[in-house]
Order: sequence, then C-alpha cells, then structure tokens
Amino acid sequence: MTHSKETILVIDDSEPIRAKLNHQLSSLGYHVVLAENGRQGLAAVRHDNPVLLLLDYQLPDTTGLDILRKLRAEDNNVPVLLMTAEGSERIAVTAFKMGVRDYLIKPFEASDVSNAIDRALRESRLQAEKEL
Repeated sequence: MTHSKETILVIDDSEPIRAKLNHQLSSLGYHVVLAENGRQGLAAVRHDNPVLLLLDYQLPDTTGLDILRKLRAEDNNVPVLLMTAEGSERIAVTAFKMGVRDYLIKPFEASDVSNAIDRALRESRLQAEKEL
C-alpha cells in the first residue's frame, strides 16, 4: 500500500531518531519532512500541510505541547503522535486533552510507530473517503 501523497512531519531534535523515522516512513511510502526544533516544525506544518505529526515532547526551543497549543489556536487539527523519553502520566493526560492521538515512549520499536500511525490516520482517512 502506497502513501505517496501523504506527508508526515517529524519534529525531533535527535538526529538519530529523525534518521530512523525518515528511513522507516519513507520505506512505508510516506513523504517525510524533518524538523529539528519547534520553529522549523511550525514553519513546516504551514508549508507542507502534513497528514500527521510525530512530535517530540522536549525540544530545544519549546515543548511539543506548546507547539500543539499554537496549532490548535490556528484551528489546525492535524493528528499528532507525541514522542517522549519521559513516561509522565500528567503529560499524557494533558496531551490527550489537547487531541494527541497516541503517545510513543522512547526508545520505541518500528512496529510501535507504524501501528500508532495506522491508528491515528484511520479516522482521517475514513473522513476523507466520506467526503469523496
């Protein structure tokens, strides 16, 4: 199954994680855009119109939740998977209240990522099919 028209934006300050996700998502047929901080990430969301965001919680210039707040304030409801090394329930609860679709705790397996993406995009794909 090809996802060539679907863009996924990865916002993470870790080069190895960006490289790993870029390789994995590209091999699944997605167009991948990478950003290493919040400023680049927000610009990429506006420029590339991704179908999904893989968003790191802790970035050098902001937090994933702050990015999420900015997007929601602009009425951008792109599905988001939050990635974090901290398994904090408080962060998870706040993130889900803000509409995060899933939560990946680092280090994660490739199968965790692809399953989370499939779940997150299932709803928006069904919605798109209804609108056809």
